[in-house]
Amino acid sequence: MIEIRIPKIGVEDGEVVLTGWEKEEGAQIEKNEIIATVETEKVNSDILAPATGILKIKLQPGETANMTDTIGYIVPAIAKEKQNEIKDFHLVSPQNENPKVVTSHTSYEHLSPSARRKKMSLPIIQFKSDKTKRIIGSPAAKRIARELGINFETVNGTGPNGAILSKDVFETRKNQQVQIVETIPEIEKEIVLEEKTVYSREKLSPIRKAIARNMSESLQHSAQMTLMGTISLDKIWPFFQQMKEDLLAHSLKPSWAAIFIKVAALALEEHRHLNGTVEGDELIIWNNINIGVAVSTKKGLVVPTIKDANTKSLLLIHKELIEVAENARTNKLKMDDLSKSTFTLTNVGSYGGEFGTPILNRKELGILGIGAVTKQPIVNENDEIVVGRCCAYNLTVDHQMIDGEAAGLFIKSIKRIFNSPTLLLMR
Repeated sequence: MIEIRIPKIGVEDGEVVLTGWEKEEGAQIEKNEIIATVETEKVNSDILAPATGILKIKLQPGETANMTDTIGYIVPAIAKEKQNEIKDFHLVSPQNENPKVVTSHTSYEHLSPSARRKKMSLPIIQFKSDKTKRIIGSPAAKRIARELGINFETVNGTGPNGAILSKDVFETRKNQQVQIVETIPEIEKEIVLEEKTVYSREKLSPIRKAIARNMSESLQHSAQMTLMGTISLDKIWPFFQQMKEDLLAHSLKPSWAAIFIKVAALALEEHRHLNGTVEGDELIIWNNINIGVAVSTKKGLVVPTIKDANTKSLLLIHKELIEVAENARTNKLKMDDLSKSTFTLTNVGSYGGEFGTPILNRKELGILGIGAVTKQPIVNENDEIVVGRCCAYNLTVDHQMIDGEAAGLFIKSIKRIFNSPTLLLMR
């Protein structure tokens, strides 16, 4: 006899389930004919006959085995004339009248090899049982049916002897879905099958492509961490109101963005390690403190730079900020206006935002987002609940270069400056 073994499926050894036999016990099979199917955790695989002969089954459908295990045998076929001699052979039972061919477990070990081959080629008959029909199916098919909520008894098996395969469960599910769709009214069918329509289509502008590329590269090359919180503006509020009157002489309106530029620049003097960029495998700390300011335009976001912000007065920063913002919106910015920033400020409060996670400008180590100025209930120094003015801050740093403690100390310096607004007038 020739052994039928499970071939090695894939590169790893593992357990497989015999899904079913394509031929019955005692059937004539040809070499390379599909005689059985097995199922692993990932794939289904066919088992081919290694030789021509008569099939003898060892492993039953639903049972498990390992790679290279023997699941059956092939007995070389006897001559055609010998088959004719046993064609009408039957076993008679006094209890039943409806026989069917099934697996035989008769032992022929006491016979000679020649006689054993002859005996093995005879069709073995067993008579119909009155027991309840057993539903045969692979464990995978049962699991899929259970997960899909399908009654296993309603599935029509297409495997050997009616065994239920995984594909049978999916086919049953598909038929159920078709029946459900057929019950939907015609008007609802149109809604379900309606395709989405295009509102508009346009080519990406060069600036939008540049933004997309820079933002993507920033996230890919840095470990970005964002600290969030609020800053009290109560101490600087009277100072801000006084600025309104003073700036009227210059036809200017006070800007929180200009104040934050100055405050951030002074804080960076104390925390120089945030005023740097990464160039290849080097960390460069810059002497100049150049604050990039995110400005929204119709074409997209641009970041003009206020250079040496720590050395400029609030009035000069106000004027430069108005100028670069106007040039940005009228497309008059020069390349020099958009370069050499060492730290970035973005004002999400200009459109009512408070909290967010700003993305670092490529190669820089920090970006500070400021939210809208709002009134909030706060507890003052006398433990009284009063109405206070504050704004949210969102500081994103490259955690590869900046530790959480360093980022926290930077925010602490910013809060200290806001609580001592006279510091803004000393530089």
